[in-house]
Parts: sequence; structure tokens; C-alpha cells
Amino acid sequence: MLDYEEHPDPMSWIARTFSDQGDYDSAQGWYQRSLEACSDSNLEGISGAWHGLATIDLNHGEYDQAIEKFQTSLKIMHIMAIIEELLKE
Repeated sequence: MLDYEEHPDPMSWIARTFSDQGDYDSAQGWYQRSLEACSDSNLEGISGAWHGLATIDLNHGEYDQAIEKFQTSLKIMHIMAIIEELLKE
């Protein structure tokens, strides 16, 4: 059997498609797979997956869980901004 590498970006695209169609269970599974496939250096992918999971929680009315996940996504985005600023110097 051929070895293959999982890529988080297409997984997030699939998750977003399921989410847009209202199939939140499938979307959640794909966002989880995307998180697992992300390397520690893929902060944008990690942040996006957390954002997607938060949106699913929001749509399910699980507001406290959604807030936690949105905050995680925002913290990662903040770290990305700090890194970007440091690289400019």
C-alpha cells in the first residue's frame, strides 16, 4: 500500500463544506482530523480548525464551549501577529 501524507488544509475545506450544508457531525470530524494533521508550525491551520469547531458549537447552542474555542483561535492568531511583527524587525 502506498504511504500518504495527510494535509490539513483540504480537510478544513471539506469540514467547511459539511458545516455550510448543516452536517455538523461530519464537519466536526473533519475539523478534528485537520487539527491532528497540523504540524505545530501551522498556526493558521490550527487556528482555523478551532474556529470551525467553535462555529459548530455555536450552531448547536453550546455557547460556553464555543467561547472557549473562539478564544483559543484568537490566542493563536495573536501569536501569529506577534511572530509576524518580530520577523519584520
